[in-house]
Amino acid sequence: MKGKSFSCIALQHRGAEKIYEQTKHLTITEEVAYWQRRSNELRQAQEARKASNPNLAIRLNTI
Repeated sequence: MKGKSFSCIALQHRGAEKIYEQTKHLTITEEVAYWQRRSNELRQAQEARKASNPNLAIRLNTI
């Protein structure tokens, strides 16, 4: 059996560590603003992806 070379959990931990480093010195108000900004960035990226690939938009809307 072939060994697993990709770990989803390790990927999650690296992502969490990166976010922690970016937010560890923020106040609650600053952290809320951080998450609002990141959410808006994600929505914009999703809309851009839908606009550049209409077939993907159809598939995403059916999920």
